[in-house]
Amino acid sequence: MEILENVENNPGWVKSKETKAVLNSDLAALNQYKINKQKNIQVVSMQTEVGNLKNEISNIKSDVSDIKNLLLQILNNTNK
Repeated sequence: MEILENVENNPGWVKSKETKAVLNSDLAALNQYKINKQKNIQVVSMQTEVGNLKNEISNIKSDVSDIKNLLLQILNNTNK
């Protein structure tokens, strides 16, 4: 069984006597980190989605403009 000792002047940190590894034992900080990481992933996903929607809107505007120009050409050709 691994024995842990507190790290001097660093509350929330412990050191393994066996492996000499320093570990963070602050579970509240770990949980907050996980929450923040998940929020960041969601923000990046939303930013990507917004970018995709902007591109889609731009394409639709271009298509509508093309249709408008074609209709104007048809109208001009029938009036001649």
